[in-house]
Amino acid sequence: MSSSLSPDFFVMWTPEPGRTIEVGPKREPMELPAIPLPLRKEDAHKEHPSDDEIGEGIFDYLRQFPDCPHAAEYARILQEGFPHFLAEIGSQIVMLDARQVDPLYIRRKIRLLKILMLLEPKNPGLLQQIGMAHYQVGTMFSELANCRTDLLRAMSYFQKALGLVEDLTSLNYLAQIDYLLGDYSAAARRWQGVVDRLPQGEARS
Repeated sequence: MSSSLSPDFFVMWTPEPGRTIEVGPKREPMELPAIPLPLRKEDAHKEHPSDDEIGEGIFDYLRQFPDCPHAAEYARILQEGFPHFLAEIGSQIVMLDARQVDPLYIRRKIRLLKILMLLEPKNPGLLQQIGMAHYQVGTMFSELANCRTDLLRAMSYFQKALGLVEDLTSLNYLAQIDYLLGDYSAAARRWQGVVDRLPQGEARS
């Protein structure tokens, strides 16, 4: 059984067999999976938490821990039962884009993008966005202590994106990461790959 990653704020609750929530405009029943679900601590004392309390607990928990156990199931519950929370995630990402000078906001954006990626794990655009965010925060002087970790995470996401679709942006970022990590021969090979794929014109000269 999973335990809360933040026991001061969340309690894990396993719904009884057959417990449903109402979803959609017709309020049709959707059975909850028999897995531990996060509830906010102030709601955990209730024997039968409401649908809204279940959704809010999952949403708040995922925003902090998008890599938690059962994360994909939690995201599916939000998608099917509480789609307004996914719309809110999109709005928050747009808002955070305007504040990306602060590493705190960039890391918050990464967590939100990871929630969307749980629903579309093979979306190259999302993978690339997460890679770019890790690269951005990894090249900030204030985040120097985490530089290597963030660059390696960025590399992983760019490689996954490239594995799905060929893209010069991801390839160029990978070359920059190779260069920053001291692998100059790999950087040169990747940059040559970028140049080879550019159309004829001034950009190649």
